[in-house]
Amino acid sequence: MNERFNIESAGESILNGGRLVEISAEVPAGRTFDAGDANAVVAGARLPGGAGVKGRRSLLVEGSLQGEAQGRCRIEVDGDVVVTGGVAHADLTGRSIRIGGDARECRQI
Repeated sequence: MNERFNIESAGESILNGGRLVEISAEVPAGRTFDAGDANAVVAGARLPGGAGVKGRRSLLVEGSLQGEAQGRCRIEVDGDVVVTGGVAHADLTGRSIRIGGDARECRQI
């Protein structure tokens, strides 16, 4: 099966999975956005090093997560994590984690 198809399908599932919160502004470094009981999508926003997202459902990042060695991105959701691009210097928690690009210096927590 084509891996690209799996990422797109997983992303569509989150977008069509009920209540959705869009994170369209930059989450400041050192801060965490709480999506609560909604799926979240990061579209056109940047998650700088030290920023994070948490929630009780799933997260779709349309793009990449680019943390830094001294300021890792932190994702903590109860549902699925889908990142269409690459991930660097990030700590990730989720039921399943799918990354469409390269993964460097990442930890599943």
